Amino acid sequence: MELEYKGIEERVVKDNFDRSIRPTPSSPKAVSIPNAFETKLNNGIRLIGTRFDETSRVLALINIEGGRLFENGKDIPWGTAEMLALAMGNGTKNKTPEQLENEMESLGASISFNANKTGMSVYVSCEKDKLDAAISLAKEMMFEPRWDEKEFKKGKNRVIESARSGLNNRSQGLSNVWNRLKFNESPLGKFVGADEYAKVEISDVKSYYDKVLPPFNGESHQW
Repeated sequence: MELEYKGIEERVVKDNFDRSIRPTPSSPKAVSIPNAFETKLNNGIRLIGTRFDETSRVLALINIEGGRLFENGKDIPWGTAEMLALAMGNGTKNKTPEQLENEMESLGASISFNANKTGMSVYVSCEKDKLDAAISLAKEMMFEPRWDEKEFKKGKNRVIESARSGLNNRSQGLSNVWNRLKFNESPLGKFVGADEYAKVEISDVKSYYDKVLPPFNGESHQW
C-alpha cells in the first residue's frame, strides 16, 4: 500500500468563495418561443406551422378526429382504429410492404400512422427537398391502402400479444383504472384488451376507413 502511494503529495483545495453563504440565484431567462403561423387550406383543414432552420429536416403531423370515439363494440369493434393505423403501414395498392419500406428508405423519409382515443395521426419526416415525394407517398398510403389480409393477421397477433403482456405492467393497470374512474362507460374510459382486438376483422377496418378517412375532419402541423 505504501509503495502504491509513494511520491504522491496531498494537495489542499482552496475555495475562492465562502461555502457557508448560500448562493443567490440569478434572474430567470426568458424562453425563446418560435413564431407560429396558422391558416386554413381550401378544403377547410386547419394548418399550424413554425419555421426551424437549424436543419433541413421537415416534420409534418396530420391529426384526424375520431379514433376510439367512433367505436361502440357493436358494428365497430373496440380497437378498430388502432388496427386501421397498423394496416395503413402495410403497403399500398401498388406497393408491397417491402417495396414501400424501400421507397421510404430511398427518400430518407419516415411515415407512420397512429391511433388513440380521440383521433388518428399521420407523421411524416423527411429532408426539405424530398417533401413533395414524401407527401405523395403518404397520400398513397392514406387513400390507396393495400388491405393485405396476411399482413393484417400478423400485425393483429402482435397487438394481441402486446395487450396481454401489458396486463403485467402496473403503470398500465393504474392508467386503465384511472381512465375508467374519469370517463366511466364512455369510449374514453374503455379498456381494450386482447379479447377485443381478437374480434377485429379486416372487414371492420375497411368499414371504419370508409366512414372516417375520405371525408375526414383534420388539422395539420408542420415544423
